[in-house]
Formats: sequence, structure tokens, C-alpha cells
Amino acid sequence: MSESSSPDESTNGSPETPAATDASLEKLRDLLLRPFRKQLQQLQDRLDQPELHARDVSRILPEAIAHRSAQDRKIELALEPLTAKAIRSSIKRDRQVLVDALFPVMGPAIRKAIAAAIQGMIQNFNQALEHSFSIQGFKWRIEALRTRKPFAEIVLLHTLVYQVKQVFLIHRESGLVLHHVEVGSHETRDPDLVSGMLTAIRDFVQDSFGAEKGDALETMRVGDRNVWIEHGERAFLAAVIRGNPPIDFRQQLRDAIDEIHFKESRTLASFGGDASPFESVRHILAGCLKAQFKKDKRKRSYLLPILAGAVILALLFGMFSIYRDHRQWSIFMDGLRETPGILISRVEKQSGRQHVFGLRDPLAPDPKAQLSEAGLDPAKVVFHWEKYHSQHPAYVRQRIQTIFLPPPSVTLEFNDGFLRATGSTNRHWLETAARLAAVVPWIENFSVDDVTDIHSHLKPPDSVTLELAGRTLHASGSASHDWIEATRNGALTLPGIDAYDDKELVDQDYLEFQRISARLKKKVFLFKPGLSELRAGQQDAIADHVKEIRKFFSYAEALGLRYVLAIIGHSDASGSQTRNLTLSRERGEAFRDLLIERKLPKEYFFVIGAGSNEPVREEISESDRIFNRSVTFKPIERKD
Repeated sequence: MSESSSPDESTNGSPETPAATDASLEKLRDLLLRPFRKQLQQLQDRLDQPELHARDVSRILPEAIAHRSAQDRKIELALEPLTAKAIRSSIKRDRQVLVDALFPVMGPAIRKAIAAAIQGMIQNFNQALEHSFSIQGFKWRIEALRTRKPFAEIVLLHTLVYQVKQVFLIHRESGLVLHHVEVGSHETRDPDLVSGMLTAIRDFVQDSFGAEKGDALETMRVGDRNVWIEHGERAFLAAVIRGNPPIDFRQQLRDAIDEIHFKESRTLASFGGDASPFESVRHILAGCLKAQFKKDKRKRSYLLPILAGAVILALLFGMFSIYRDHRQWSIFMDGLRETPGILISRVEKQSGRQHVFGLRDPLAPDPKAQLSEAGLDPAKVVFHWEKYHSQHPAYVRQRIQTIFLPPPSVTLEFNDGFLRATGSTNRHWLETAARLAAVVPWIENFSVDDVTDIHSHLKPPDSVTLELAGRTLHASGSASHDWIEATRNGALTLPGIDAYDDKELVDQDYLEFQRISARLKKKVFLFKPGLSELRAGQQDAIADHVKEIRKFFSYAEALGLRYVLAIIGHSDASGSQTRNLTLSRERGEAFRDLLIERKLPKEYFFVIGAGSNEPVREEISESDRIFNRSVTFKPIERKD
């Protein structure tokens, strides 16, 4: 008898304890907040573990730098002090690294600076001799005193053909100066004022004289100064010229504005008032600061300045040659010491030549060949080498390749006296390699466990020859169809074999199939005149024929070919065409039924009644007519 509940308990249920309530709430809280807790834990891990945060930042850092660099120059400005500190730190740690990097630039720069200095010295010396101690120079000095102008300015005034004093690059739309260069002292206090005046003059000409908006102001003249203006798509050049420049100077300005538009097309298109990016075109503007002076037709004596310049040039060239030779020799020797397989014991200078003593592996590069590449005279360096075998991995691998001559399908790995071979090859190489490994002193163990013996794996018949050519396996001779198909599938699974070629391999089964097919085509069975009944005495031939048909379809199935055998009925020329066609088909069907009675499948055959249209022989005699009262056979491959 079950117990009954009180009314209160049946209505309200059994009271739950506070602990049970807390457990249920905790379980519900865990179900609702578990995914968020997991995400918060992942975020906390990234905050607590900097390497995780660094990994996340590294994924987007290149794209972020590229994106910000396209917007403004703040990334460039932020990295500039870091780069400077890194360079200073590198110099303090090892200044040789920076010296080696700058040396290819220092040589040409030093030669150019020396040539420029000598040229300027000779030119100044010539001018001093010509204008200070000549009658013309004396007159110019009197003129300088009378006009209270510097002597140099008077000389320039009388000898100058033209000189480009200043070049302005001005933004076409806003009229602001993007950059400008000038010669000598600052003649222009405010370049923006110049650009504003040029813009105002252009607008004045267009408004006053009815010029089209696209028309451009090209030339102005103020006193002894010309202003030539060359316009581009987004900016124009204004050159302030003293004197009369040649007409081809216009082409130089045109080339300069075209080059600026080509190099700074994006900067010009996005110009918003900041001209600092156009500092990069300073060299283009500076190239327009041309000058030309009058040539003195009098004969001048250049002997003294030439001699002085030659002496100075010889001294400078001698100092530079000594520095260059020392530098080249130091670089060469440092590279030689770092070359694997070469150990230098000492270097001595004897009778004006450097003598280098040490050890050299025969496989190491020949230092004599490197002398010319380093710019040194091979006749001034003598090497004294003793032979030794270096343990450098590259040389060890090269020696192993030379000794073992592995085929391309085999890979050799050498490490700490252990030589391991992998890939596929023939048994002859495996036997030869084992004998060699036993006599090479620095090979302690030789393993061919990972080398596949091609003949053992493929098991070719005696009629097949397998040869390796590189990583291609060639098969020739003759074999069964099954072995050929199995080898085609299995050869490419051999390690180290990339290709398999069996074009010279004869399929014996297919060859036999073709022979049987040829015999079937030649077979003829004769019938009685006017009847679909076989002539007597052909029973043995029919039995042999049934065996041939069975072999034919057996080979076709093995070769994956689908064939049917056409039974073609024939008749002689006697009788009507309609009767001959009917009789020939009846003969074909009779022979087909005979074959089916011999347990051959019906689907192997189909019947064709040829009548007298396809005679087996040309009817000349009765013997020919007998052969035409027959059936023949034709194997036909099915395409469906």
C-alpha cells in the first residue's frame, strides 16, 4: 500500500533546500555564460601573455604600415629616430659593416670630389691670372671703384653670356611655390610673393587681352633679367635668367617639368599645401641652374696651372691608390679566411709581393681566380698551399657523389660518419656501393634499407630489359599484358622514379590476339549448292574454329577490349539477287546456331547476308563457285 501525500505537499511540492537552489542556479549560469567566459579567458590570456598579443599584431603589421604610409608621413617620421639610433648602435658595435656597405659608393664619390676640386682650383687660378694681372682686369677694377660694385660682379657682367639665377616650381592650381633653388646669395626674400605675382600677371593678361583660359604666359623681361615659364599639367617652372639664354634651354625646362610630373604625379595630384614632399625634386631644379661665359679668343698660357694641377692630382691619386690597394687586399684576405676548405697560417711581404701560406682543399675555389675579381694584380701575390681534406659538409657530399656515382633516382645523405641511401636503383649499383663504403675510411656505417631494388620489386621476365636514364625507367623487350599493366601502375610508386617509358615493350598477349584475329579472318566454311547446309568433312575444322573463337574472346577480355565476330554469308552468282541475299543470310544464321550449340555465347556474333555482292573468289571455274557458297568471319571492335 503506497503512502498518500498531504494536501499541502501535493499542491506546492516538496520544499527545496537553499543549497539545492544555489546548485541549480550555478548550473544554469554555467550553461548561459560558458561561451562568454571562454572568450573573456582568451582575452585575458592575450593581456597576460605578451607573446600571444605580439603574434596577433605581427599578422596585420605589414598591411597596417603600408596602409598608414599611403595616408601620411607619420610612420616615416616615427621610424626615422629609431633608424638613426640603430645605425649609431651598429657603428659602435662594428663599424666595419657600415664601411663595407659604403665602400662601393665612397670610391666613385672621392674620385668625383677630387676631380671637381681640381677643376675648380684650376678655373679659379686661371681667372685670377687672366683678370688680376691683365690690362682688361685693370680696367674692370677701375670700373668697380667708379660704380662701387664688387670686382667679381664687374667680371661677371663682362664675361657672362647667360646665367640661370633662380628656378621656381609652382603649383598651377593654387599658385603656391612647391620648391625653388637659386645661385649665390638669396636674391628673393619671399618665393611665395614671386609665385603670387606670376599668377596675378597671368590672370591680368588673360582678362585684359582676351586670352583663352588655357593660354599660358611663357616669357617676361625685367631689365637684364628674363623670366622663362614652362607649363605642365599640374605645375609649372619659372626660371629667372640673367642675359640671353639659347633657345635649346627651353627644351631643358620642358624635360625637367616632364620628369617632375612623371616622378611626383601622385604627390601633385594630392597636394594640399604641404610642400615638404617636393624636396626630392631639388636635384632636378638644380640641374636647370645653367650658365655660359664668353670665351676669350686670345691665346692663353695654361702651362703653369696644368703643371700645378698635375702635381696635386698625382699626389691625390697616389694617396687614393694606396688606400684603395690596402682596402682591396684587406677585403680579399677577409673573404679568403671565410672560404670553406682554406686555412691561412701566415702572410708575408717579400720583394714587393705578398706570400700567402696555408692549407687548401682541392675542392675549394682557386684564390688565383679571385684576385682579378677583387681588383688585385695576380702577379703580385704568391700562394703556398698544402693539400688537405676539409670536413665541410658541401665538400664531403661532393666527394661522396664522385666516389659512389649514384643514379639520379638515388639520394645520398652523410652525417657524422653515417651514409644513408634512399630511392630506387638496380642491384649492380647496390653491390658496387656496398664494396666502396667498406673501403672509404671516413664512412663508419652505410645503409641501403631505404633503397628499392627495381628488379626485385617489379620481377621482370627474362624477355624484359629495365634501364635507368636519369629519373626515368625504360622497359624494352616483350612481356605479358598483365605484367605490363602491373608495372605501369607500380613503376611510378618507386622512390626516385619520376617517369616510366615502355614504348619499346611488346605486349605478347596483344600480339597473340592479333594472330588469332588474322586466322579467323582467313577461315572459310563451305555449304551445299542452293542450301544452308554445310558440306561434309568439316567437323574437325569446326572444332578447331570453336577453340580459336574461345581464345579470341578470352584474350580480348584480358586486354580490356570489346569485340564481336561478324559471320558473313556468301552465295555464288547463280540465281536471283533476292534469293542470293536470303540464302547467304540463312547460311550465316545456320553457322551461328552451330556455334551456339557448341556453348559459345550468342552475344559474341551477329550475321551479315552478303549474297553474291562480296564473293570470296572471282568466279571463273566451278571451284571458285564452291568457295563462294560459304561463310567467312570478321572481328569488329565495339565502340559503345
